[in-house]
Amino acid sequence: MKWLLLLGLAFVGVLTGVAAALFGGPTALVLFAPVLPMLFIVRDYRVGVACLIVLLPWSASPLLPQTSGFNVNNYLIAATLVAFVFQTMMRRRELVKPPTYFVALYLVPITFGILIAWPYLAQGARNVGLVDAPFYEPFSFLKSRYLKPLGFVIFAWLLANAVKTSKKPERWLALMVAGAVLPSIAVFVLIGVYGLTLSNLQAQRSFMGPLGYHANEMGLMLMSAAGPMLFIVGGIRNVLVRALCAVSLAVVATAVVLSFSRGAFLALLVVVLLYLLRTRRVAVMLVAVVLAVIGLIVAPEAVRERVTTGMQSGAVAQAAERLDDPLTAGRVAVWQLLLPEVAKSPLWGRGLGSTSWSDAVGSGIYVANHPHNLYLEILLDLGLLGLMAILYVYYRHLRGFWQLSHHAEVSPLMQRFFAGAGASFAGVLVMGMTNGHFMPFPEQTFVWFSLGLLFAHLHLVPRAQAAGAGQPRRRGFGMRPAPLDRATGRRPT
Repeated sequence: MKWLLLLGLAFVGVLTGVAAALFGGPTALVLFAPVLPMLFIVRDYRVGVACLIVLLPWSASPLLPQTSGFNVNNYLIAATLVAFVFQTMMRRRELVKPPTYFVALYLVPITFGILIAWPYLAQGARNVGLVDAPFYEPFSFLKSRYLKPLGFVIFAWLLANAVKTSKKPERWLALMVAGAVLPSIAVFVLIGVYGLTLSNLQAQRSFMGPLGYHANEMGLMLMSAAGPMLFIVGGIRNVLVRALCAVSLAVVATAVVLSFSRGAFLALLVVVLLYLLRTRRVAVMLVAVVLAVIGLIVAPEAVRERVTTGMQSGAVAQAAERLDDPLTAGRVAVWQLLLPEVAKSPLWGRGLGSTSWSDAVGSGIYVANHPHNLYLEILLDLGLLGLMAILYVYYRHLRGFWQLSHHAEVSPLMQRFFAGAGASFAGVLVMGMTNGHFMPFPEQTFVWFSLGLLFAHLHLVPRAQAAGAGQPRRRGFGMRPAPLDRATGRRPT
């Protein structure tokens, strides 16, 4: 194997040199730099999974090559999948299969959704105009709306299998932290390079465009990572590692604030409240209240203005009438425009991306391709049947996180992670009232990371249900009562 690795490195070096001579250095780097990790992926597919955790947040970023037909992340997913299948066949490992409820009630409905959308693509192309019309050509639409999002599902499945075969699953959490810190640092760098003030960040909602994100999307992504980080930081025994995690959490939380996304603020508030409920410690709750009061006092004026935007007399009435109201940024008026579309196909919807062929977009009143509401998007695309199916999937996810956060066979640190992942997922669902998608997008990277770890441990849940009261329940963050003394029948004090 070592000789093959050395030969592979030599081969890549020769190819890179030839490409540099023919096409130039940058092109050679784009073409062959991703080949280097492949040599390690061939030996262990988990290397590819580790790379994806760090790179998937940049799936739509111009900072990574986005050449048509060549995408670093797609390349890594395909190579990791091939290596995984080959290594599983050779070593005869037991597969971690996606949960039945997830396949039947998520993957099947969205597959029908892409088929239902097919007859409407021509209408969608006419509605969006000449610039965006190519995205509604059948193959382009299939690739962007279905195949590319499924890459996140494949990633979660590969991660589940990688975690299942790991002796210490906790080590994967370090990659999650690194994957969240890098975009957070990029936010700081972006603000510094462009010299943006807090007032600029509040007013310009597209200021994160150079990173490939809208501010709301960046807020959602970082919030979904901050939740697990908040929960696990107190369970790390090594003082230095705990300090690094605490600093990383501060960096990510600050970047969430700098996104000026009110939806992300609300979701993060949900996470913090669930954390306080989970701790059940009066001292922690008092400290949290004191810090919240201090934070409100010392918070910059721009932050306070963003939180209270639109909270004036008559704001609710304006929200129902205007497409530019300050309270909801026109969302309520948009929902009123799009709700009649549900009646056109109430049971199974009009296919993925149906907002693009709605009357509101066709008439030019509304220009976006999604309704700014997770639940309305499901209703429009998949109908009532799809909405009930996906809501049940979300319920099963939350229940799985909760059960594993109390499970006796799960390590205390992983219990904390599952508690934080469940809190973050609840925050995402709350934020879904004004933002979010039911199909995978880059801003959901850490949601799918959490689902990958959930799938890896779900095999423990049936045993927990079968054992029932026979299993000791965990208290708080994995602190269970000491076992009974067999001689006295009492617990040691």
